[in-house]
Amino acid sequence: MSQGSPARSPLRRTIAASGALAYWPVEDGRVAGQAASAVAGHPPLAVTGTVSFRPVDDYVDLGYTVRFGTSALADLSAGGRLSGPVPGEATAATAGAWTVHVAAGGLDPANTAGDVTLLEWTTPGGTFVRWRLVAQKALSSTQVIGYNATGGATTLIDHVGLAFGFAEYAVSAYQVGGSFTVKLYLGDYDPVFETYSGAGTVAGVSSVAANATGTTSTAQMPFGHVAIFATQAPPFDLAGRADASNVLVNAAWASYEGETALGRLARLCAEDGVQLTVPAVPDYATTRMGAQPAGTPLDLYRQCEAADQGVLYELGFGLGYLPRHYRYNRSTALTLDYAAGQVAPSFEPVDDDHLLRNRVTVRRVDGSEATAEDPASIAAAGPYEQSVDVNLASDDDLLNHAAWRVHLAAVTQWAPDELAWVAHHEACHAVAAVALGVLVDWADLEAGEGYGGTQWACADPHTDAVVSLAGWMGSGGHLQGPPSTHDTQQAIELVGRDGIPAAMRDAAAILASREADIAAVAAALREHGWLTGEQITAIVGSDDRAGERVHTAAVAELTPALRRRLAHHEASHAVVAVHLGAPVAWVAVTMRPAEVADAGLPALPEGHQYGGTMVREVDPHTDAVIALAGWVADLGHIFGPQHTHDTQAALELVGAAGFPAAVREAEAILAARSDAVAYVREALIRHDRITGDQLAAIVQAHP
Repeated sequence: MSQGSPARSPLRRTIAASGALAYWPVEDGRVAGQAASAVAGHPPLAVTGTVSFRPVDDYVDLGYTVRFGTSALADLSAGGRLSGPVPGEATAATAGAWTVHVAAGGLDPANTAGDVTLLEWTTPGGTFVRWRLVAQKALSSTQVIGYNATGGATTLIDHVGLAFGFAEYAVSAYQVGGSFTVKLYLGDYDPVFETYSGAGTVAGVSSVAANATGTTSTAQMPFGHVAIFATQAPPFDLAGRADASNVLVNAAWASYEGETALGRLARLCAEDGVQLTVPAVPDYATTRMGAQPAGTPLDLYRQCEAADQGVLYELGFGLGYLPRHYRYNRSTALTLDYAAGQVAPSFEPVDDDHLLRNRVTVRRVDGSEATAEDPASIAAAGPYEQSVDVNLASDDDLLNHAAWRVHLAAVTQWAPDELAWVAHHEACHAVAAVALGVLVDWADLEAGEGYGGTQWACADPHTDAVVSLAGWMGSGGHLQGPPSTHDTQQAIELVGRDGIPAAMRDAAAILASREADIAAVAAALREHGWLTGEQITAIVGSDDRAGERVHTAAVAELTPALRRRLAHHEASHAVVAVHLGAPVAWVAVTMRPAEVADAGLPALPEGHQYGGTMVREVDPHTDAVIALAGWVADLGHIFGPQHTHDTQAALELVGAAGFPAAVREAEAILAARSDAVAYVREALIRHDRITGDQLAAIVQAHP
């Protein structure tokens, strides 16, 4: 596995493993004079005109960076072309059904000299003998055009809109009796497909050409990953999808960013035909990873192992993997009796410092770094340092990873009283959050193995500071120190030193009134090690969400059009809230089941879902303006419907007399902040959910 395996990009691995009959990655070297085939024995694509092979620029917007899942591609911005024949066996195999695929970018009409023919392919003997996938400059549309034997052109599909950035495209056609069907797939953060059906026949693909008309551009125009399949649809996902935890995971073209370590390891092994045996663990218990780089199979497997900190090993003719979470609190598997002679003599530990590490720096691949240390161990034995590179999804995880590694290599196990202290600490955080009406995701006590933690949704600076300080104060930190901890530092960053006394007073009041709840949650944490937000709320016996309002919209299963409309609706609520100074906890196209239940919303039929925006209440008029923003954005004030969740909420807040003024203010804000709404909408389409902090950053960047 480690001998002779070349490094492959995510797109090349995925396409090659999906049964392509002909495939040209176009990931050749800088001085290449052709584009080699990935299928052994197949001819290369010829290069015509000026073509350079260079890396595809990352997409960066509002703090988000997309690392495209490809190595250097052919830049055809100088009018270069790629073309070549399709081997006869592939032509024969695609006689009744085919899918052609290309990845390309740089199609902004402001830069291109004219229409760009992304891909041209020929199918002699069919109703249409030549086909083109065209990015129309003047119309800003994506078209599929068929040409008959006399050269007559028919526009089969005319999709309104262009993907200006790097994206995947696929066109499928297949025979259905005396008719055929054609479908267009566009894979980026807003996947779409459109269909054409008509009388005629489909023939096999015999040749392909990229940028067939030699269009030029003033910007980089990468082309590659030309592939042909004998399928009625693309055999792999062209766009990101929400996983079992409803977290968006990008597709191959965006390097599978956000994928869990276990999910990535399983996919990689499947692509390589390697049998993998892994015990089941929940999604929340595995680390999410950053963009998958080009790499050899074993290097990529090891990246997953390093991120999750499990154990990868050979198992028969395949691999086995023990996830980190699976190794917690295992039952005794084998008991040996030394007195009975079941252990050979001289079985003694080796006293050395071979594995001692008390200062660890963790660097995120292409990201930042964080260092953790154990002062007591350093004082006793001197510094033992380690530096590791880990492919994580976010810089936010770095300190936890560094601290965990220090714990494993320099800190002894918790004693029972220490375990009780940590359980009480996390229970104080969790109960304070519930008492303040803040959504808690989970509380975690990795019993005997490391750090505990509690995750809650961002509310507003003061509330978040109160929740942060609750753990520190509940553990006696305000009485006997230490004065500087993760909790106190976070609180200072939220409200400043001047805001700390007020936050401490509120935290103290909650801790005094919720002692029984804290004890119950701490006991449950010690027993189970992990509690969900729903379990914590059930133990506390309070679903008091006073002070927070969820603005929602319910829709059927999200088609691309409905997803965009719902994202615009929620973006309107959110931007108006920020404009009016109302703290927003989160905005989501797809609300989580726990959020739906906490908001008291009725269950929807299967295939339907809610979008939502959680906003802290301000005053009746302001809250009504925020509520009406989604309705106004949907033009409900002009075309109806007149009775919606938004309008009902507004009427309850300000009555019929105050309704017109709230509508007028919502209209004015939306008109003034249209750019911010558009950017928030696009962020929601790409990521499904953004936090209040991310929302504020976007709105601030577009005044």
